[in-house]
Formats: sequence, structure tokens, C-alpha cells
Amino acid sequence: MTTATNDATQTGVPDPDETQEPSARELAMQAIADQRQDSFDAESRGESAPANTDAQLAAQLAAPAATPAIDDQMVKVKIDGVESEVSVAQMRAQYQKNGAAERRLEEATRLLNEARAAQTAPDTPVGVAPATQASDSPATPEGDEEGKAFLAALFDGDEEKALAGIGNPTA
Repeated sequence: MTTATNDATQTGVPDPDETQEPSARELAMQAIADQRQDSFDAESRGESAPANTDAQLAAQLAAPAATPAIDDQMVKVKIDGVESEVSVAQMRAQYQKNGAAERRLEEATRLLNEARAAQTAPDTPVGVAPATQASDSPATPEGDEEGKAFLAALFDGDEEKALAGIGNPTA
């Protein structure tokens, strides 16, 4: 027979029986929730909202921000295996420079490829497809009357004239 015990522990895991002190954020959220609940309760009883909302708003606007400006915050970055800390402002500037450099590199690569293609086909202008000849009969050299007669006989289906045009291969 096996008995279960609650003596098992795991390192690094907080004990569920221990209560942790709430953080400043959790306390602020609880205060807001309590204030909203009080406001709802007051409205349900027919009472008006507390009159000190203007004073609360003025106090919130006058209070300095508890967090530093985002541009001054430091973040860890790893470049080529080297880890360093940079400000968010430096990281934003570098990101913008890299974006512009990548666009320029893509444009330069495209122009280089077009130039290489133009170099291999110097008669064809860059960006223009070569023109194709569309004709119903195959091209024949100028002044070759025997060839023209052979082709005409071949296309007409006259075997005797076609054989006469190429000479008699059987003889």
C-alpha cells in the first residue's frame, strides 16, 4: 500500500502557501478597481459621482512620470555574437539607417543585373524584349532561286518539282 505525502519539494518554484507582497502596479490597479466599484455603487444608489475628479486629474497631470523616457532606456543587443547595451534612440537610428541601406542595395543590385544583361545582348536596349519575326514562310537567302523553287514545290506538295529542285538524290 502506497501513501501520499506532501513533503515533496522542487527547487526554484515558489511555495503556494506563501503570499507575496503586491507590487506597486498591482496596488495601483487595485485602488483603481476599488474607486470604480465605489463609483458604480454610488450611481446605483442614485448618488452623483464624487466632485473631486477635477482635483484628481490635476494631480495626475502634475505628477512627474515614474518611468524614464523610452529613448533613454538601455536594451541589450547581440550582434555577431557580441552582446552590448545601447539606448532605444541609438537602436532606432541604426534601424532606420539599415532600412535605407537595404533599399539602396536592392536598387543597385537590380541596376547591376540589368547592365550585365545589356552587356550580353548589346543590340537590345535595357528593359526592352527582343522583337521576334512573324512570317508564314521560312527565311531564304537572297538570290537563291533554286532554293526558293524547292521550297515553293515542297509547300505546294509537288514531289517531282521538289526532287528536281534539290537534284535527283537517287541518281
